Amino acid sequence: MSYHSPEHPKVRSSKLASSLPNQDHPGSGAIEDAFGPNSSIFNETTERLTSIYQQANHVPSVAARFREWQRFRRLTSVELTTDESSFTNQTYLALLARITARCFVAPASPIFDNEELLEIVNSDYFTRRGISNFGEGDIFSWLLSESIWELNLGELVLETIQNLADAAERYNFNDAYPGALDSIFQQLAPARQTIPRWLAEYIVKHELGLADQSNLSLLDTACGTGAFLCAAIE
Repeated sequence: MSYHSPEHPKVRSSKLASSLPNQDHPGSGAIEDAFGPNSSIFNETTERLTSIYQQANHVPSVAARFREWQRFRRLTSVELTTDESSFTNQTYLALLARITARCFVAPASPIFDNEELLEIVNSDYFTRRGISNFGEGDIFSWLLSESIWELNLGELVLETIQNLADAAERYNFNDAYPGALDSIFQQLAPARQTIPRWLAEYIVKHELGLADQSNLSLLDTACGTGAFLCAAIE
């Protein structure tokens, strides 16, 4: 993946770039209210993402990611929509997941500059910390395509990501429970089957035997909201 990280401004213009005052401890309802489909940050972010996509959808690399996303959606279910709106909604969800993960990994450290912000989105931030398979080169990396910057859309991309990061940094995700984004995921990327957390925990512990064999690896190729993966980690 390649992109041009602009030289200026180096330090984020966010008021939260130097400190994290008065952070709230989010519950499931608070997270959905703050970031769900009815929230102002969702509407603002998806409006900008739509604008970026509409100006760049003729670019081969961007168009290829959209077609790839459509193909995966149709393989999942013919009933799922594959339009532009659903694509930008799920791009929002991918951005939100990575930014909140960064808040969880380093809750006391604000995102310092644009370079770090972009590394969170392309997952380099997590890879350097030994967290792999967290979005490297995935479908939603279209937002960091080099062509986006060639179309002079880079500043809009940065502003879009930065505003979402500012909203997330108002919350303390250090104590967030696994699956904190489940309800938003189900609304923006609905799955045909949702696995209850208690069932996932039972299967992982008693059927797969991970409780007695901690050296086993678990691969969930259609993880959805990650119920089995969360149960395995716990």
